[in-house]
Amino acid sequence: MDHPQIEGEIGATLAGDEPVTREPIQVEVAPPAPRLPRAARLAWRATLPASLAILVALLAVLVLPPLHNRLGLFVVATPTVTPAPIPTDSYQYPATPVDAQVWATLESRPLLFPTLAPGAACPTVAGRQPNNEVGIAQGHTPAFVVGLGADDVLPYVPPQSWGYQPTDWGGNKVVWTTGPNYVGPLLVRGAQIDGSHQVRFNGGLDQQAYPGDLASAPPIPALRLYPNDPNTMWINEVVNIRVRASGCYALQIDGLNFTELIVFAARPGQ
Repeated sequence: MDHPQIEGEIGATLAGDEPVTREPIQVEVAPPAPRLPRAARLAWRATLPASLAILVALLAVLVLPPLHNRLGLFVVATPTVTPAPIPTDSYQYPATPVDAQVWATLESRPLLFPTLAPGAACPTVAGRQPNNEVGIAQGHTPAFVVGLGADDVLPYVPPQSWGYQPTDWGGNKVVWTTGPNYVGPLLVRGAQIDGSHQVRFNGGLDQQAYPGDLASAPPIPALRLYPNDPNTMWINEVVNIRVRASGCYALQIDGLNFTELIVFAARPGQ
């Protein structure tokens, strides 16, 4: 069916008889953000690597240690050092001016004696005179032993000629000398390094009140010294080193902040 009226209206509109008017669209554009000054931009860029480094470090702390533990990476185990046993012969040390825990700490240090094949040359060291107040000595600052001579030999008295009663231990007197730069305890232990014989001692804190000649005192397995006289430049103490047989021996001296080894040969004296 035709609709003339409708067709006429459409035609009139298309022909432009009645123009179509449209309302203008209002678009609001936000102003641009203010630009940072050039100096500020350069400063921000300069701090960026440091910020990234801090972030990486935090991630490493939070993530990497558990990962290492799971994979067994970068984990360093601390070896357990078992000190070499020193026979005590059931000797009971008396009380000393030094706290018992200090002596226990020194005694817990492992023995560092080298091992020498039987018959091998003993690595003795020629003696020297540390200063005019000390004779020919072996050792290093602060502890020296005087009495081994320039050839580093202990000329020991055989057991059958020692003391006033039968004994299995011979030996000889030496002097322990401590320099003025050390005030504190010293623990001395010894052993044969080209055999199985041991070393014993007379003297020190443990036998300072022994009645009579130290030659008749029972040998003790360790020598404990305490040079503590600040008014004396060099502190000297006479002790006995006791051995049973010829051979190559070593002494380990432990102080509060050092450990020292002295190697010497023992031969029967004339």
